[in-house]
Amino acid sequence: MWPWAAITSLILFALLVDANPCALPQIACAARLSAYPRAEPDSSGWESSGLDDVPIYDEFFLSISPFDFSASPSVSEHNICSCDADVGNCSFADPDRVIRLDRMVELAFCGRTEEIFKNPCRGRRGVIRVIGRIHESGEALVSIEESVMFCKCERGYHRIRVEPWINDLYAFIYKCV
Repeated sequence: MWPWAAITSLILFALLVDANPCALPQIACAARLSAYPRAEPDSSGWESSGLDDVPIYDEFFLSISPFDFSASPSVSEHNICSCDADVGNCSFADPDRVIRLDRMVELAFCGRTEEIFKNPCRGRRGVIRVIGRIHESGEALVSIEESVMFCKCERGYHRIRVEPWINDLYAFIYKCV
C-alpha cells in the first residue's frame, strides 16, 4: 500500500506545480531582460583572428559579443507566475529577492534568495537553466518562460552554452564563476 501513497503524493505535487509554478520557491516569478543594440564591427581584425575567411579559434582570446554593452539597454520585465498572497508580490524593488545572472538576465523570486537557496552550487545541481525565446543572434533571450535553479553562486554566474528546448524555446545554461 505504501508505494501507492508515494505515487499519489508525487502526482498531486506535479499537478500543484503545473497549476502554480510559484508553489516551488526555487522557481523565479519574474524575469528582467536588458536588450542591448548590436555592436558595430570594428576594423581591428580581432573578430576573426585577423583573417577575412573562417574565424580561427584561439583559446587565449575571449569571443567578442555581438552586443554593445556600453550603450543604454532596452529593459523589459516578464511575469512567469504569481506569488501566493501570504508571501508577497513579485518585484525587482527588493534586491534580496533578485539574482543577476549576467548583463542581460535578472530573475526575481517570491522569497528572499538567502532563504530559498541555502546550499551553494556543487556538481550537477549547480547548473542553472533559463528557458525562453531566443534573439536572432542566438546570443540572447527576448522572453523568458521559466527557470530551473536549485542553488545560489556566491561569486556570480557564467553562461556555458545554449540548448534547444521544447516548443521552439531555448535553454541558456549557466554555472558558477
